[in-house]
Amino acid sequence: MTNNKEKSEFFTIFILPFKYEVKNIDKLAPKKLGEKFTKGNKNSEKGWCAESYSIDNTNNYNEFYYFHPFIRRAIFNKYKEANIEYLTRTDYKELEVEYFEGNSTKTITTEIKSIDLHIFENQIGLLTITTEQTNPISFEEVLRYNDIVRRIYPPYFDNGSLESVKRISKMLPIKVSLKGNNPDLVENFPDSILPTENEERRYDDTVYISRIIEGILSPLELKKRKNMELKKGKFYFTHYADERMFILSYYSDAHLSGNIKESKSFENSDDWYRFIFVDGGYIGIENDEMKKELLNKHTYSRWLNYGTLFGMSRYSFVMLCDDSGFSRGFLKQQMKSMYYQISLIVLLQHAMLLKFEEDVNHLTEEFRLRKLSKDNKTMAENLHGDFIKFMNKYWTNEITPQEQGIEIYNQFRELTNITELFNEVKTEISELVSFVDNKIGAEADERLRWLTYWGAFLSALILFEGVFSKIIPIEIIFHARLIFSILMFGVLIYLIYHEFVAKKIKLF
Repeated sequence: MTNNKEKSEFFTIFILPFKYEVKNIDKLAPKKLGEKFTKGNKNSEKGWCAESYSIDNTNNYNEFYYFHPFIRRAIFNKYKEANIEYLTRTDYKELEVEYFEGNSTKTITTEIKSIDLHIFENQIGLLTITTEQTNPISFEEVLRYNDIVRRIYPPYFDNGSLESVKRISKMLPIKVSLKGNNPDLVENFPDSILPTENEERRYDDTVYISRIIEGILSPLELKKRKNMELKKGKFYFTHYADERMFILSYYSDAHLSGNIKESKSFENSDDWYRFIFVDGGYIGIENDEMKKELLNKHTYSRWLNYGTLFGMSRYSFVMLCDDSGFSRGFLKQQMKSMYYQISLIVLLQHAMLLKFEEDVNHLTEEFRLRKLSKDNKTMAENLHGDFIKFMNKYWTNEITPQEQGIEIYNQFRELTNITELFNEVKTEISELVSFVDNKIGAEADERLRWLTYWGAFLSALILFEGVFSKIIPIEIIFHARLIFSILMFGVLIYLIYHEFVAKKIKLF
């Protein structure tokens, strides 16, 4: 498929969901983390600074009132109850990517419009990097750009080297640079990413992540191991993705859109498939029937007769349209606002559900290794409470009264299997709470049973003494009482140790 790149327009927003952590759980509020980033800075040209959402222009007005009121309160930091921090920085001006094209190298340079950070409660953040063309760019170049810039670590190694991954598989760039600040942020994915057998980091869960991501998210530090000891006063992050960032990408071109408009068909288009599934080097399918099935499933085609298509997958939201004034103005802005927010909502829901699933696994492991107590019950109840809050605030089947928005949101969620994940997590949390309640209840019944048995035994001893005190001399009674007292004291000590100390059970 060819196109006239002189008249085309494109932008791509790269999105990275992540979890943030700190040793002192009281400092986990979004506002605390926001202050850690900004350090009082008020100028986005000098780094991270906080911003509040305001309806002071037509774009924000249209975006704000596109959503239901309860969704606005959840995603825009215009309200105090939102418990969201929104940070931005404009100190990086250009993104430059160098890559192999056959035996030569090519470079694509885009303008960085903004780098933004959405910090939500429940330890979830979304990093976004908005890039836009500065020079004419072909559709093939857009496909390659989207695929290689989104990589945050190598997908695989070939015999200990990344050369073929960059040159043959075309999955990695030679180098990516963020320019404009001092110093630039640069990532070239060296072979030394792979740990040697003598390096301690070979045991890490995350061996490497792009220096660009680490640089942007500073002062957060990468948490490399699940059970890594957190240092006091430091904040850590773990990315909730594989080696690829999510992309939201817009491309307008009269020729490409015209072909779709003329044929009224997209089911057999290799290029449309590659755009949706971010296949930069080669198409990732060689089955025509399966390709047709996937394209029908992943395409929103309401405006097919106008040559406008939306595509969605687990790691992309894309639009292809013509180069009319309407497309370059209205549709382009809608992608940057309404559909950007829809993408953030779905990614936020997905990241929060993964966080809940992680919490369930962590508590289950805690319960397996240690005896259950009221503290465990409190932890399970708190997790259940957080999940209910998530359902009430973020989980909804409708986020906008607009028909097209409803359709796109539902299709997007279906393609990410997010409803299945929600039901799975909901069941796991309910079962965990029930398990803890039943287990602690059973242990309480066991303690009561033991106390009842020993109470009956002691009552029998007292009755025995009362009966025989009438027929046995007083001297013998005195010695018998002493022996009984020592015996009962020993029994009580054994009971306390065996039932409460050795089993680590709390009596109250």
